[in-house]
Amino acid sequence: MNIDAYDSVDNKWGVGAIVRDSEGFVLAVATWNFEALPDATIAEALGFRLAIQFAYDMSFRNIIVEGDSLNVVKALKSHSDGNSYFGLVIDDCSRSLSCLFFSFLVSHVRRVGNSVAHALAKFALDLSEFVWIEETPSYIAFVVATDLVRV
Repeated sequence: MNIDAYDSVDNKWGVGAIVRDSEGFVLAVATWNFEALPDATIAEALGFRLAIQFAYDMSFRNIIVEGDSLNVVKALKSHSDGNSYFGLVIDDCSRSLSCLFFSFLVSHVRRVGNSVAHALAKFALDLSEFVWIEETPSYIAFVVATDLVRV
């Protein structure tokens, strides 16, 4: 599962998540948006939290979670980042991963490896919460196809 957050000039944040199988084919896609978040790290952390719950709700129990926010990935791997708002979100993510899934791996990827989630996050700015199951939204079909060629 790949996750990303994207901000607009008016402090609105979009979050996108895509779940694919081991061959790279789309199993599920989701988008969310927020307003007035303090920074990108909080947006990315909240995106991880929503995506983790989404994967659980879709009955996935063995997952690899990838994102391009190094701060979030490092915090999730260390299982703690203090008592700040960011730390509380990370703690919630860590507990959810440990309790809800049989196995999980959290990994950092560069932006180029997260291009589909990035495109979803940009698109999410104009949407509310949306979910697509076993289909690819037309606006990211080209990005998904390009990404599959790279894999």
